[in-house]
Amino acid sequence: DGEKEETQRARKEWQGKRDVHAALRAFPRWMHAERAMLEGYKRQGKNAHNNAISAIPRNVRLMYVHAYQSYVWNRMASERVKDLGLGSAVEGDLVLVEEVEDAPEVLDAEGNVTADA
Repeated sequence: DGEKEETQRARKEWQGKRDVHAALRAFPRWMHAERAMLEGYKRQGKNAHNNAISAIPRNVRLMYVHAYQSYVWNRMASERVKDLGLGSAVEGDLVLVEEVEDAPEVLDAEGNVTADA
């Protein structure tokens, strides 16, 4: 599945026995997030899931959140294109007009100006 064999072994070690010490020995040093979680379990106990996640550096946790936000955005954008196409704007779309004038325009589903914003 694209994952290194040593990584697969380490994950199986944790999934099978839930032995934090054995898992820490099995996980490669370069797997920082996984090792941080295991260290959190080691300090707080195997059921301290929030503490284990909090042991992951904040910037990495934020990266996970941003990656999931991107995933959701891309799924919704793909569905929108599949359902409505790319040919024209529909009601509710935000449209960037090439020539910017003093007052922004609001367009209806056909692209006609309906009112000033």
